[in-house]
Amino acid sequence: MKQSAVSTFFVATVLFTSLACGSYVAALRLSSRYQRSHLFSTFGVEEGQRLRRVTQILLAFETSRLTTKNSVDSLERNVVYVGELRDQAPEEVKPILELRLAIDHAVLSKLFEQANNRVDAATHKDRAQSLFRSLGWKDVSPQVLDELAQKQLQSRPK
Repeated sequence: MKQSAVSTFFVATVLFTSLACGSYVAALRLSSRYQRSHLFSTFGVEEGQRLRRVTQILLAFETSRLTTKNSVDSLERNVVYVGELRDQAPEEVKPILELRLAIDHAVLSKLFEQANNRVDAATHKDRAQSLFRSLGWKDVSPQVLDELAQKQLQSRPK
């Protein structure tokens, strides 16, 4: 009888402890979900839409960056596309897009130079220099742009 009372007490203690731990874990999960659901509640509708728009633009930009190849056609399409994204982007995102545009113009200049197309090479080099200057670059000499373009050509898929 004594042994059954001890085993009953032990089983009851284990059950109570298990239920208490399970309840504690469930309460933590509910509390965590509640906190996450209110994480962005301080955003108004306008701020939420702005964050969504910035996220969409940066995702589109990153996708285009990853899919652009080292060909004139691919780079020219990317310049047009990133230019359109820049026109839609909020002010704080524009420098990121302008940097990509400047780099793409520098690479296009290098590709046109390699193809002995001096007119298009000069046009793209001028655009790259103008964009880099607007971003605050001090040295936008042809040598610097050529070095940058060469590094980009080596780092991108063909």
